[in-house]
Amino acid sequence: MFSIALLVFFGVKEKSKISKKETKGSSETRLKFRETAKKGFTVAYFNMAFSAMAFGVIVSQFIVHAGELLGPGKIYLVSFLLTSYLIAEAFIQPPAGKLSDIIGRYYTTLLAFTMCAIGFFILTFASSILYLLIALVIAGLGVGTLYVALTAFLMDLAPSSQRGLVSGFQNIAWGAGYFVGPMVGGIVATYSVSAPYIFCAIAAVVGGLLTSLYLKSD
Repeated sequence: MFSIALLVFFGVKEKSKISKKETKGSSETRLKFRETAKKGFTVAYFNMAFSAMAFGVIVSQFIVHAGELLGPGKIYLVSFLLTSYLIAEAFIQPPAGKLSDIIGRYYTTLLAFTMCAIGFFILTFASSILYLLIALVIAGLGVGTLYVALTAFLMDLAPSSQRGLVSGFQNIAWGAGYFVGPMVGGIVATYSVSAPYIFCAIAAVVGGLLTSLYLKSD
């Protein structure tokens, strides 16, 4: 790994596997990439940041919320509930990727935002462990589906020569969202323990609207 880092640092480039035909058209591809995809990439990165923000709100605020709701005698159930969210998020990703191949990235993204909005809405008014579990599972399915659909969308939109760069910005969007989620969640939680979930539900609706306006490409 150290040797590879040195090679990259001193500018040693990997031999290109792109054909001459692709090389001749590379300038046109880059121009088209900049002119036609700008809004799509911006919205996709915003939506990616939302998925990370939602995850950040769950892992940072749910412990306090569930602890107050369940009481000290059932605090051990909080870890079970959080685990259910993470399992749902992980489990849905392979079938969500397949679904996006069948019905398209656009409709899969809208479905994901719908699940996120429903999950966070239920979480806002959950009054028992059963409703907490249902809400977390739905939200986890939504966030997992959203991440996969947006990743596939970005890879579809980017030319092969730009996919590494696009992936880098995708990680930046995810990191920014994960940074903002706990911070904003903590601020709005001063008004109510359920306020962070209301915020996420509204953000999911906004993300769905932006998707409808700018990401219908397949």
